[in-house]
Amino acid sequence: MKKSIFIIFLLFLCLTSCKNNNNQFALKGEITNLKSDTILIYGLEEIGDKIDTIFAKNGIFSYSSQVDTIAPIILRFGNEGECLVYADKGVEVSIKGNANALESLQVSGGNANEELNHFRQSVLPLVKAKKPLTANADSFIRNHPFSPVSIYLLDKYFVQQTNPDFKKIQALIKTMSGELRDNPYMQQMEEMANKQSNITIGSLAPAFSGKNAKGEYISHASFNKQYVLLDFWASWCTPRSEKGYALSTIYKKFKKKNLKMIGISLDTERKKWLDTIKKDTLSWEQITDFNGWDNSIVQSFGIEEVPTTILISPEKTIIAKNLKGKELIDKLDELLKDNTTVQQRTHK
Repeated sequence: MKKSIFIIFLLFLCLTSCKNNNNQFALKGEITNLKSDTILIYGLEEIGDKIDTIFAKNGIFSYSSQVDTIAPIILRFGNEGECLVYADKGVEVSIKGNANALESLQVSGGNANEELNHFRQSVLPLVKAKKPLTANADSFIRNHPFSPVSIYLLDKYFVQQTNPDFKKIQALIKTMSGELRDNPYMQQMEEMANKQSNITIGSLAPAFSGKNAKGEYISHASFNKQYVLLDFWASWCTPRSEKGYALSTIYKKFKKKNLKMIGISLDTERKKWLDTIKKDTLSWEQITDFNGWDNSIVQSFGIEEVPTTILISPEKTIIAKNLKGKELIDKLDELLKDNTTVQQRTHK
């Protein structure tokens, strides 16, 4: 009886061990010229979400973890850079290369890693020549509708751009399988693309209105035959932050020209809103409805981050989005040059 119980116990251990091994992801690496022995692991789909730490010795390291499903993770090698790897149950991934050329790392193990590694190697000449990779990423996505790598390439080369082409993003999303589109991160990108697709350069700007500090309604209809610069901001991320928004300078330079500036705050508390306006000397028109990200104007313009600027023509079409600092000043100089000349002639 005792012998039977012992055999059953061993069988239980074996089955448990087999189950754990089936869910285990393993990583082995050998990277020369690493300047730090600490490698940080982050989740790709939750930006800034640190998962774990790996310690390397003479550039050699290993890591293992239990996973339920395939997931992208980022290995960050100090200041040298980073590498994307797909963790999957029952998969052992190998990374080899030189920290001085992380773009040339050889990653093997698992279909997704093999596909991404093949893409990296195929575009290596373009990377070294500093040429765009959008055409290559486009081709990969269309030819790999079931690959999780397609999600990564869509985000990196199309979504994470200064002025994304959301119509293009929508078209690429439609080529992907239902399984990929069910991914929560993918759903966020698709929702954003759907919101933004009608807010593109050249499209008609949505009508908007809101109350200023005096309780007066301000609307786009109030500014006929004028350029309008919308400045989306919040007290926790003011226009004069380190992001380089020189809006106070812009206001002083162009306030007597054919430009109207309207600040649209995402604040939810009136006192913080008013205090920031006073502290940062935001002298141009300011409006808000204290609904934060649910602000009706924020929603209609598909704003995803602050600060953000949108420049609208006298014909009420969108001219530019998210221009900053000197780039924004140069654009306004270009647009208002003729207007300035007319004004100067009028004063003579």
